[in-house]
Amino acid sequence: MTIPEPNILFLVLDSFRSDKCVGENKTAITPNIDSLIKNGIYFQQNISSAFSTLLSTSSILTGLYPFQALRSDRKNMKLFSNTTYIQLLRDFGYYTYAAIPNALEFWGLAKHFEDKFVPSYKELILSTGFGEKVIDQLNSKKMREPWLMYAHTMDLHELGELPESFNDSKFGLNRYDQMLSSVDIWIGKILQEINLDQTIVILTGDHGSDEASYTPSMKFVNYDKKPLDFDIKAQKFVSNTFWFKPNLSPKLKFVRNMIGKCLRLPQSILTKIRFVQINRQKISIHEKRILMHAIADVEEIYDNLIRVPLVFSGYNIPNEIVIQNQTRLIDVFPTICDLIGLPPRKDKIHGRSLKPYFDGETMDELPVRIESTPKWFAPTSKDQLGIRTSEYKYFRNRNDPKKDVCLFDLKVDPFEEKNIAKKYSHIVQQMENILSTLDDDFALQDDFEDMNEETKEKIETELKKLGYI
Repeated sequence: MTIPEPNILFLVLDSFRSDKCVGENKTAITPNIDSLIKNGIYFQQNISSAFSTLLSTSSILTGLYPFQALRSDRKNMKLFSNTTYIQLLRDFGYYTYAAIPNALEFWGLAKHFEDKFVPSYKELILSTGFGEKVIDQLNSKKMREPWLMYAHTMDLHELGELPESFNDSKFGLNRYDQMLSSVDIWIGKILQEINLDQTIVILTGDHGSDEASYTPSMKFVNYDKKPLDFDIKAQKFVSNTFWFKPNLSPKLKFVRNMIGKCLRLPQSILTKIRFVQINRQKISIHEKRILMHAIADVEEIYDNLIRVPLVFSGYNIPNEIVIQNQTRLIDVFPTICDLIGLPPRKDKIHGRSLKPYFDGETMDELPVRIESTPKWFAPTSKDQLGIRTSEYKYFRNRNDPKKDVCLFDLKVDPFEEKNIAKKYSHIVQQMENILSTLDDDFALQDDFEDMNEETKEKIETELKKLGYI
């Protein structure tokens, strides 16, 4: 008797941090996530390729690092690889469903899904209707088996839609953990609608979050309310004028830009004053960095921003296994395909199957290429590029290998507070050699298809909503 392929439920919690899934830093109440971990395999040192939803998701869906998965004209990005794992699963007989932010659809990341829901990110919050949509879809009896459902939730991204009943310290010491407690309830409701004996469940995040680091001792910044933003307040006064109009004459654009610079000036001064105040506090370097990021919204690639949970549970998945070795988000779909018997890809990818861990075997660790969003794409980015192993974290300026060089010994300095790059230049060189080896595989960006102006404007609007611009 032929056993049918299992269904696949792939849940991505945007901004889900590894230390908020398990460990002493977790104060959320998550019985359903805990059950998935207990009845499955948990990868506790899983690393995203980037602190960016776009870059990270491109890696997840292709098994490639962002520099190969995406192509750019230094103004926009789009999916380069014509082959995603979604297409391979379709060819293998799977019916593919997705709920994914429309910004990712604009970049082509959702193009291979057959049935997709691609709204603005605010419509992907479980507690305000999205959870019911997922349950209705699973209950609809219209899903053709075997199916893959890829659901990207945004509850943890903004922390703005916390249900009132969870606004209580018993659900977590900060708003992030309280929101995670709320999300866990919905995960439980969703799991009730599927047969775990016939479904592989994957739970992960695309990247981490600074906001999850808030503790009651951090009085300087209130994470429940973002610091005063002069730009946003000023825009409210001019929102009905030329401020948001896309088609302006060059003269009006110049006027708008000058007004923007004037409005940003007091914000810049205030930020510098706050930085001075933070540096005077007798707190750790890590805590100072968290507070500065809260004020300036700076994008970097420290572990709290790229280390995410990864759980496999359900159909034929072994129970109560915790893998401490470093793994990568680019390994997830190669692992799924190996578990369901889909033949290996013939083209070259960076990801690999983690199935040997499921079978009780050992594997050599592989380094992870990590990066922030390019500076030209996200102005708040530090424009960093680097390599992470389970021992060391290395990163530097994307375009200048001698600029902003950082090296941390993760075994003795998990909060990345002591830069040892100058002392251990030979390790820096080893990391550069790894980067060079990966970059040698780089394909020339000579086939970028220009986006029309309407698409560019839509992308810019969604980027602003998501906080990347």
